Amino acid sequence: MNETGVNTSALGQLIEPDPVPYSFNTPGWYAVLILLLIIFLLIAFFQYRKYRRNAYRREALQKLEQIENSGYSVVYAINLLLKTLAIQLFGRRTVADLHGPTWFLFLSSKLEKHPGLTDQSIDEYTLALYNDQFQLDEKRRKELVAFARLWILKHKVNV
Repeated sequence: MNETGVNTSALGQLIEPDPVPYSFNTPGWYAVLILLLIIFLLIAFFQYRKYRRNAYRREALQKLEQIENSGYSVVYAINLLLKTLAIQLFGRRTVADLHGPTWFLFLSSKLEKHPGLTDQSIDEYTLALYNDQFQLDEKRRKELVAFARLWILKHKVNV
């Protein structure tokens, strides 16, 4: 009996096609390369634009670091830093009149998905800001610095 396969002896020698040459010199590879280059340039452009747009955040964090390490009045200096940033971002008409608890509530309102300050903390910061004799304890001082750092990093302008 014959095998169930094709009998090559009756057909003769099988003719196989030449192997397809594989080369990067085909036009399709140039198109892929150009497309990848365009995607890379777009990503680089948007990252650079984001980096430039957030330059004020990096500068503010450096100033906050200097304030934290100095013996200067931390509450006053942080308030001045945050007020300056807020005026640049939200306009003088919106920010200039804010003071006391309304100022800290405004700052908290611009933090999306992050907890703001407690009422007790706001009262202590307001008292320390407007009364030279009142000094914050170390815990409240660190909490204020942490809040300022969080606000600088996470505030949203269009909230």
